[in-house]
Amino acid sequence: MKLQKIIFAALAITVLGCTSVSAKAKKVKQNKNPVEQMDWQGAATGRDIPDWVGYVVDGDTAQIAKELKMPEDKWQIFVIHGQGPNLDFVKAWTDNVDVIAEVAQTLSRVVKTDLQANMNSSDPAQMNKALDMADRVVSLVEINGLEKKSQYWIQTRTAKVKKPKKDADYMPAVYNYYVVYAMDKGVYEESIRRAVNKGFENEQTSEAQALKDVMMASLTQTILPESIGEPAW
Repeated sequence: MKLQKIIFAALAITVLGCTSVSAKAKKVKQNKNPVEQMDWQGAATGRDIPDWVGYVVDGDTAQIAKELKMPEDKWQIFVIHGQGPNLDFVKAWTDNVDVIAEVAQTLSRVVKTDLQANMNSSDPAQMNKALDMADRVVSLVEINGLEKKSQYWIQTRTAKVKKPKKDADYMPAVYNYYVVYAMDKGVYEESIRRAVNKGFENEQTSEAQALKDVMMASLTQTILPESIGEPAW
């Protein structure tokens, strides 16, 4: 897969902070207007864009792990994405973000989204209790031993129209910076199990067990990027 000549759909990113989406939730929604790749890491020396970067955009976590030679049964993978008009700033911003804190926030959002999608209750009180339990469980998860495995940048520009013909048809170019972090899968899943069991130690109902199952499924998914970057420009 040679990406350097491909025009592909962009992630919609203009938010300050880090958010991510569960890999199994859905693939990235495509932009109707094309996004052109202007420059990329290694372009000056004739290097191709690594396949794993394209798989991040595609939401294909199995291929990300395969390309980076990181077996999914050994590593829990997290991907952070920074975007902005200045490469040095974007790299510094993304590299210095509190990854553990951002992962925790991401886990909370992912599990709450899955709870809302999977709960059949129309009782607001039950839903609020479930969301509170999600916060409790996530607060007990220990993210230890995160390792930075890879990073890569691409400069892109998004068209204002479906069929751009001149530079004025594009938005200003921005840099997309991807960073892959990972921790030992066994350590991560054991931390999840401890957190879920501790969070539900006083909840023994069938409803509670159903919530536990949803949380376990959500929290053990690979995390892909939605956004991290400078304020909207």
